[in-house]
Amino acid sequence: MADYTKTEPAFDFQKGDFIIINGRPKMTVGRERIKNWVQKILNTQKGRYKIYNGTGYGINIEDTFVGKNYNRDYIRSEVKREITEMLTANEDIVSIDNFNMEVDGSLLTVSFTVNSVYGDINDVKGAI
Repeated sequence: MADYTKTEPAFDFQKGDFIIINGRPKMTVGRERIKNWVQKILNTQKGRYKIYNGTGYGINIEDTFVGKNYNRDYIRSEVKREITEMLTANEDIVSIDNFNMEVDGSLLTVSFTVNSVYGDINDVKGAI
């Protein structure tokens, strides 16, 4: 059963900061909380920020693939595995479907559907 008492501060990814209203962080619940959390995970390289040291928070894509010459099928498989493992560690995320990945030069873009206890979140996108 979905727990709508779980909250998370909303983050404005274009501005790179939390959304503050009247001096307090805007809080998200349900699907919005999951969307916010997923985007934060996709935008956080594991081990880069001291605040997350030892927590396992984030994804380990850049260190694994940047500067390496792996074939695309292997990269796609490993990126999908890394993202799926990290996201499904959240008890509110049931599965990841419809995974797509595009590589344009040094930019890796992913899109997928998040199946959560709050309902599906279609066309989640991230650039890594």
